[in-house]
Amino acid sequence: MANPKGLQKLEHLTFGGCFASKGLHVLFPLLKLKSLYIQGIDSVTDCVMRHISVSQTQLQHLSLRSGYSLTKEGLQLLSPLANLCVLSVGACPAISRATLEGFTAAHARLSIMEQGCATLAETADVLFAVTAEHIMALPVMPCVRVC
Repeated sequence: MANPKGLQKLEHLTFGGCFASKGLHVLFPLLKLKSLYIQGIDSVTDCVMRHISVSQTQLQHLSLRSGYSLTKEGLQLLSPLANLCVLSVGACPAISRATLEGFTAAHARLSIMEQGCATLAETADVLFAVTAEHIMALPVMPCVRVC
């Protein structure tokens, strides 16, 4: 089944809340999608990461929030995303700094950046993996630490 008419040109998508992972096959692939922002227990799952890694290989920015069921194995499913420039992970308890460091080790272009007033430790509000050229393009945020 192809995605709904009109979505073929979509470049930026935000979804979450009650949007369960069961409906993703209707949306993907979105061949022009560059930025994807996902939030919610039913949306940030290993199953969703599997769909993204197979169908959205052109993604440049990916933001994952409130993924209480996302595992480190689910994050590793995103490894085929060779064009990924920014990965933002927040409120995903299984995704620790060590997990993100392992992911960035496999993506030499990415390095870790944290948002929040915490020091470089597990207590940061949000973990970012970002390419050097995209650091300057990120919005100015107080209390940002760069590794």
